[in-house]
Amino acid sequence: MACSNRTMVLPAATAVFAWSCLASGCLGSERSGPQPLTDSERAAVVFAVDSAVQAFRQADVDLDGQRVVDHLWPEFYMYGDGVRSEHAAVRENILAFMAGLRSFDTEWSDVEVLALGRDAALASFRFRDSIVTAEGALLRSQGPTTLLWQRRGREWRLLYADADHYPVADADSTGTRQ
Repeated sequence: MACSNRTMVLPAATAVFAWSCLASGCLGSERSGPQPLTDSERAAVVFAVDSAVQAFRQADVDLDGQRVVDHLWPEFYMYGDGVRSEHAAVRENILAFMAGLRSFDTEWSDVEVLALGRDAALASFRFRDSIVTAEGALLRSQGPTTLLWQRRGREWRLLYADADHYPVADADSTGTRQ
């Protein structure tokens, strides 16, 4: 039976959301579970995570692989184009990849931060990357990203990420897509 990527992504995204809500306590019962977030608490979580998301993006643009890695908790893992990678492999790949670049230009649109609790938030956005390697090759891709942020003490870092990369169609000299 054929299944579209969208059909497969929704159950996975729903599972991640439900797991993160259970882990952060936002689905607890009213009597025994944590109290719901107040509007000011929700706004504070959104502001803090939005700031962390922007710092994460800036580390990419600055080609600072160590700063990118510093945004990850040791238990971090991700799915990149459907392949699961643990923290050690992600760290190694980021540092090697960033070291081999001349530039990393990325635009993030439709950035949304959803407070899941006092210590957890989900950020999602669409990216459009233009990357130039040390050899001068241009790599262009676009796609969706979902990031699960967790606060420990006063620090927000990534616990999970999912990103899918799709090619960006080239434009001819008239600006029409080919």
